[in-house]
Amino acid sequence: SAEADCAPGSECFAGCEATDGFPTLASCEAVGCSEFVCFDYQCRECGSATDDCAAGSECFQQQCGQGLGSTTRDACNDKNCEKFVCEPDVTQLCYSCDSEYIRGLGTLTSHYCDDRTLYNKNGYNCQRACDPPVARKDPHLSLPHGGRADFRGAHNATFAMLSAKDVAFNVKVLGEDFNWAKRIVHGTKMAAAYWVVRTSTGRLIKVEYDCTSTLGGVVRETGQRDIYLKKVESPLTVDNVFIAMMESKKLVVTVDGKWTLSASVSPIPFGNLAANKNKKLLDIEIEPLYDADRDVVAPHG
Repeated sequence: SAEADCAPGSECFAGCEATDGFPTLASCEAVGCSEFVCFDYQCRECGSATDDCAAGSECFQQQCGQGLGSTTRDACNDKNCEKFVCEPDVTQLCYSCDSEYIRGLGTLTSHYCDDRTLYNKNGYNCQRACDPPVARKDPHLSLPHGGRADFRGAHNATFAMLSAKDVAFNVKVLGEDFNWAKRIVHGTKMAAAYWVVRTSTGRLIKVEYDCTSTLGGVVRETGQRDIYLKKVESPLTVDNVFIAMMESKKLVVTVDGKWTLSASVSPIPFGNLAANKNKKLLDIEIEPLYDADRDVVAPHG
């Protein structure tokens, strides 16, 4: 059907000769022509007001149309849409409400999860609730198990912020002077971010984002034309990798089920001072979407 954007020769039509179709639209919809996503540890239907996931809602904007959903609610429930609880003041770790740790709390078990804010692995990642791994401003680091550090780097040098299986996330550091009250601080900033990702089919994708660029982020692949991401629109999808420009000049690279890695253009510290006007830097965030601590070779950087 041309009206359904599935005319002969279209990308949609390429799958029409397979054996998994249905003779009527009703029978197709009954099996799952929708997208269900895990959001706040509950499966919700994209576009549904009754599921608090209507178009324009926080659920819809953060989770829908990114290749993270399932075609049925049951499939969504099977995809790690389970309850997790965070211990920000104790271990900086997250625990499944069905884990041995929670079950081992004895008399506390029945109320431990009920009395705390709950999260899931995919939507509001529990680690984010504890203290997200971020690097901000000039730069201050919040590390994945609760540690804090300041990082100076070196002028015009590139540093590895994350090195993991099939993923590298690096930043370029530049020296930057900025005013702080009546002082001049000879500091540093993160000026550009670089992602290198090997997709599920072995394609090597490179992404660059410079805080001074007027073209936005650029996606590169050998043998393909460069793609620039400047506007807020649907993610660019390459196999299991989703790349999107979000609000507030935030470029997000998501590796399905593994990582969400973002860089945001921000003003330098005390950006309201006249001497600091129009000076920009990058803030970054690294969010694991799985239990990265159990990798054979731990992610590092």
